[in-house]
Amino acid sequence: MMNNSFEGIVLKKVDYRDYDAMLSVLTASGKRSVLARGINKISSKNAHCCQLFTLSRFNLLEKGSTLKNAELIKSYRGLREDLLKQGIAQLMMEVMDRLEEMMFGYEELLTCLDLLETAKQPYCILTLFLALIAHEIGIEPNVDSCCRCGSKQQIAAFSINDGGFVCQRCQHSSDLRLNVEQLRLLRLACKAELKHAQVLLTAGEWTYPIVDVYLQLFQNYSGINLQSAAFLRIVEGLN
Repeated sequence: MMNNSFEGIVLKKVDYRDYDAMLSVLTASGKRSVLARGINKISSKNAHCCQLFTLSRFNLLEKGSTLKNAELIKSYRGLREDLLKQGIAQLMMEVMDRLEEMMFGYEELLTCLDLLETAKQPYCILTLFLALIAHEIGIEPNVDSCCRCGSKQQIAAFSINDGGFVCQRCQHSSDLRLNVEQLRLLRLACKAELKHAQVLLTAGEWTYPIVDVYLQLFQNYSGINLQSAAFLRIVEGLN
């Protein structure tokens, strides 16, 4: 029997009719769908509890999935006040909503949101998040040697088509050119676990090109078109 009262993170909100919305909520036991009636009314007392990447307690009616009321636990206000962090959080929510059940779940996502809210290098947290998901779904890149010849010397770029590092000798014009620092950080993220986040944050300067490697990997190999990635590119262009 499904629990009618649970804590969860809002992954997705789809408006329908005039004032209602369907919510996708990640809980400790998996994803739940919640019908939130009247949530888009100005007078709604539940609206602030049902925003994206909000942690709330949802109380449903005894039958079905209709929301009775919600209680705010954490709003992640720091993410909403920073355009880049907001874009990153939205992308995280989309990834979690689009993927099937997996080991990377509720507690891990909460940890990522907590880290993101205070991080001075938000791209570091996003890169680590995407690296962990890529490992989970089997699209982890080769960052130990050239994916074309096996050499570990003079690594100079990343090939999306071949899924890994490329040396200078094998480099094509279509490969993503990254500097030595970006390649080093990309490899660190690929090898790291969530518990290593604080170490990664001080490992160097995390920039958009590092994130873009994973965004393109997801685009090409996960079967998921991440719509939030377009918004993130716009935000990056404003910086």
